Amino acid sequence: NDWYSTLQKSNVKLITNRIKQIKSHSIITYDGDEYPVDIIIWSTGFQTQKFPLPVYGINGCSLTEQWSETIQAYRGVTVPNFPNFFILLGPNTVLGHSSVIIMIESQINYIAQAFLYMDQNNLRSIEIKEDIYEKFNKDLQLKLKRTVWQKGGCHAWYQDAKGNNTSLWPDFTWIYILLMKNFDYENYIFRT
Repeated sequence: NDWYSTLQKSNVKLITNRIKQIKSHSIITYDGDEYPVDIIIWSTGFQTQKFPLPVYGINGCSLTEQWSETIQAYRGVTVPNFPNFFILLGPNTVLGHSSVIIMIESQINYIAQAFLYMDQNNLRSIEIKEDIYEKFNKDLQLKLKRTVWQKGGCHAWYQDAKGNNTSLWPDFTWIYILLMKNFDYENYIFRT
């Protein structure tokens, strides 16, 4: 409960009004107030096969449309066509065998490195390359097909309508920690 003191800081304001619009550097609530923001943290709850927030990327592409066939992300955190959009505990990063805190810490480290790289190189946006994203997810699904969560015809909450496991990480947590240890800038598209 030590986070409560954060709400008392002079540079922190708890806003409980519903969000009407998100702009590049601010949020507008339904009561018409506009609040400057540096970062937005959105908690969606337990919906594994649907992202409950309308998110639009390049050329008006919606995340719902992009994920209409199957939900996937690169390393569970980034999606092509959605620059500067990062997910914590995204597709295939939930665990059935360990604590997800390890996954979240690895993701926060990776995302922080991405932000640092952007800052150091004066970049406006980053986006995962489509071919890297596709290969990562193809390999991931092949690995999942050999796990207890996919073999034997078992159907559960972590599978989509096609039987793809879009929720669970198929390997040891230390493998994920190593995977996320360094931001792999060469796999991204940059815009200045």
